[in-house]
Amino acid sequence: MASVYRTHGPALNPRGTAVGWATVSEESAVQLLGPVEIRALAEELDVTPTKKLGQNFVHDPNTVRRIVDAAELSPDDHVVEVGPGLGSLTLGLLDTVQKVTAVEIDPRLAGRLEQTVSERAASVADRLTVVLKDALTVTPDDVDKPTALVANLPYNVSVPVLLHFLEVFPSIKRVLVMVQLEVADRLAAKPGSKIYGVPSVKAAFYGDVRKAGTIGKNVFWPAPKIESGLVRIDVFEDAPWPRSAREQVFPLIDAAFAQRRKTLRAALSSHFGGGPAAEAALKEAGIEPTQRGEKLGVADFVRLGPAMSAPINARAHGKVNLFLGVDSVRDDGYHNLVTVFQSISAHNDVTLTPVPDVSGARDSVVTELTVSGLDAAKVPTDSTNLAWRAVDAIAAIARVGASEAALPCLRVHIAKSIPTAGGWPAVPPMRRPRSWLPMNFMAPAWG
Repeated sequence: MASVYRTHGPALNPRGTAVGWATVSEESAVQLLGPVEIRALAEELDVTPTKKLGQNFVHDPNTVRRIVDAAELSPDDHVVEVGPGLGSLTLGLLDTVQKVTAVEIDPRLAGRLEQTVSERAASVADRLTVVLKDALTVTPDDVDKPTALVANLPYNVSVPVLLHFLEVFPSIKRVLVMVQLEVADRLAAKPGSKIYGVPSVKAAFYGDVRKAGTIGKNVFWPAPKIESGLVRIDVFEDAPWPRSAREQVFPLIDAAFAQRRKTLRAALSSHFGGGPAAEAALKEAGIEPTQRGEKLGVADFVRLGPAMSAPINARAHGKVNLFLGVDSVRDDGYHNLVTVFQSISAHNDVTLTPVPDVSGARDSVVTELTVSGLDAAKVPTDSTNLAWRAVDAIAAIARVGASEAALPCLRVHIAKSIPTAGGWPAVPPMRRPRSWLPMNFMAPAWG
């Protein structure tokens, strides 16, 4: 649960009359923070900027004005600011728009920000809401439909925070963020560039990305070792693809750039169940399999995405036991069985369909199992079914040593032609998930 601070009622003018919601104009008396004020506030709060939180405070009013101008905000915008710190940029934003929500993880800074605004921008103080929370955990319950993200992002989490807000808040139409210069260059890089990579493609999924300038080191306290860059994103008004495509597209982007020198056929082979399947999916999307990920634009990855949710089919033939023998007793008291099976033409077809995990907390990766055909009513459709258990077994192996990324889920359908007593193996539903498991689960699962 986020802690929320709000200013209390409209500001008063010298005669004691409530000012209320004044139109943004040159009459707004906002005093921006300079180097002396920044250091005084830090000393008052006993704040030492930490590398862990990526804290570097802007102390140059002209830089603040430059950032606000570059964002091209309108008076009725609702701006969300991440990491307001001591309030330098917050004051500049309050002088321009009617509503600012500042998200701050440090309770000392969050608690002082409201007072700073009341002291230095009394006439616009009640335009501010402060949310005490980790930016990566912010949800629409914390911030109500922001239209713009403008922030000096903490350097250590700048890209994850940016992508989180773009995904969680579709109401955001404009982004202007200050990040490390190297990160800014990567975010704005185009296909074919040596620095084009995962951040470039993922940011471009949401809109048009470009650099909006460079910021020198000396406008910060403490001064960072490298310069900063401004990145602007104009979010698509009529997006050329649905946002829901993210679930398919982002894992492909990660895989394509995991080893930059690999061809797409090799890099995506684990995703599609092998090189031939990856090659077929790439060709179907109009992509040359021998290319590398750095050559693809976001539209290419989006075209490739639907292949990730295509149903996966496996056929399991029935079997008959031609011979069964019992070997001599072992030291542990058990006997080895000697058997000969013969596959027959009768078969069951198993279809695995990747589906989103809408629950967010599921014990099984199987969301549903259905059965049709011969003796269908005699087959269990719950987790006691061998096909269900087979899929969960391979998923459990895949999780060992894997990252925290969530496994996609599966809907399983069995079309039966084999009588219930005819026997059929669970191997196909165990083998086929290698076409479905994300690449980061494949190494521990398959070696």
